[in-house]
Formats: sequence, structure tokens, C-alpha cells
Amino acid sequence: GPSPWSCASGPGGRALFDLMTPDEIAQDIERTVPETIQDISGAVETLEITLRRMEQQGRSMGMTREQIAEMRAETEAAIAEMRAEAERNSEPIEQAADDARAQQVTILGATFVGAEQGAECQLVLRAQLQGRTGGAQIIPGVSDQNRYPDGEGPSFTAGVFPSSVLDGMRTGALDPGAFGYWEPCMMTDEERQQEIDRAASRGCPPVACTAGQLVLEKAEQGRIAGSFQFEVVQWPRTASPGCRVPTGRDIVVGHFNVASSDDGTDDNSLQSRGRGVWVPGSPLITLDE
Repeated sequence: GPSPWSCASGPGGRALFDLMTPDEIAQDIERTVPETIQDISGAVETLEITLRRMEQQGRSMGMTREQIAEMRAETEAAIAEMRAEAERNSEPIEQAADDARAQQVTILGATFVGAEQGAECQLVLRAQLQGRTGGAQIIPGVSDQNRYPDGEGPSFTAGVFPSSVLDGMRTGALDPGAFGYWEPCMMTDEERQQEIDRAASRGCPPVACTAGQLVLEKAEQGRIAGSFQFEVVQWPRTASPGCRVPTGRDIVVGHFNVASSDDGTDDNSLQSRGRGVWVPGSPLITLDE
């Protein structure tokens, strides 16, 4: 596709993805409290180990044994309260898990890291697949949700983050024009006809697009492969009176084929390195090397 959509893999390319089935999401809900308790307890234990190691090295950590012991007591009290609260309110947790397990869709989240014109770029993909286990299928970018129960209609979204946007996200200084004023354009048949009728009533050219398409050759735990295609439109840098007319139109086509060791029993918790956050289906923003 047009820059910055021409993001491609290369020697430094990598990917992070997760296929979240109804059963996996339900398991995540059920073990939220136990894993939170484990994480909190583990953090205190790490402090205690660090303190002992630094004492052996004759270095100061900035905290005394008494302070850490006090923190340990406070943490254990908080954990006890958390357990009691979970027992008192077990029914909502069980209901949420049951609701998740009853769904007939699987969520795919994927982030692909590559390069565009020699600079880092990242492509993100999120999709709602039909079925409880995913599997090979063809789905549109948008679908008529009224045809499916409880919003379970298939759909996908894709976005690209060029180097300038990633740098802006790290520093908090985003340039509104960093995406080149390109936007994905995907419409159902009904939305496309509505746009045509609306444009005709105003005497303007319609900005109508297809629904796009995601072709999954494989969508299973540990392996995804396929391709996608959708239209993008480029809008003027400044608004003007009259008809809103794109300055450019193009088609984005992408291909992917990646594997991982994920067996579907992971806890879907955010993965982090330094102060950055790694989560499938969003940019991998790292603030520390």
C-alpha cells in the first residue's frame, strides 16, 4: 500500500500474536484473583531477595529489613482481604466466566514489527473470528451485526504505525500528519448504499468502499497464516467548505505467516520489557532498551 502502509518484514522482523478462544478467556477471568495475589506476593519476595543480595555485597537498597517486613505484613493483610472479597463476590466472577465461555467467537490479536523506507514500523491486526476455536476462514472487515447474535459478527481491523508515530507515542509528542492522512475505508453493502445516496443528495461524489477481506489459511494456537486486503483513502490536510473529497485512494494488501509456542493456556497478561508494554494487537512500545 502507500507509505506508511508499505510496512514489511525483514531481518529484524518479529511478531507477537494471541488467539483467544472463549474457554481461554473464561479461564483468564477465573484465575484473575489467584494470579493477582501471586503477583503481589512475588513482588514482595523479590524485594526481600534483592535486599539480602545487596546486604551481602555491602550495598544499600534504600530500604531496611524492618521496612520490608512492615510491607510484607501490609501485603499479607491486603491479600487476606482480597481473598475474602473474592469469596463474598464469587457469583459475579463465575457468571462472567460462564458468559465468556458461552461465546461462539474467537479473538485474534497480532502485532508485526518490520521496516518501511529503512525505519521501524509496526502493523497491528485484530479480528473477531467465527467459531470457538478459530480455524481457517474468510471474514470481512465489517459485517452487518444485526445478522448475528449478541454482536458475534466477524470483522477485522488493521492499522500501521510508522517510526515517527512510534517515537511520538514514546515521547508524548504526536504529529497528527504522521500517518500521511490515510485512513482505512471498509463498508457493508448497506453502508455503501447509504453513502452513495447521501452523496447524491448533496451533489457530491460518493466515498464508497468495499468491506475488505481477511483470508485466514491457518488460525490456531501457535500458528497464524493468511492475507488481508482493504481500501484506504487519503484526506486533505485542511478542511474546506463544500464536498469532502479524498486526495488519494489505494488498496492495502498484506501477507503473514508466523508461529509461536503458545498452546492456549497462557494467562493473556500484558507482557513488558523495561517500562514498555507488549500486548498482541497493539503497538509494541518500548521506552527502555
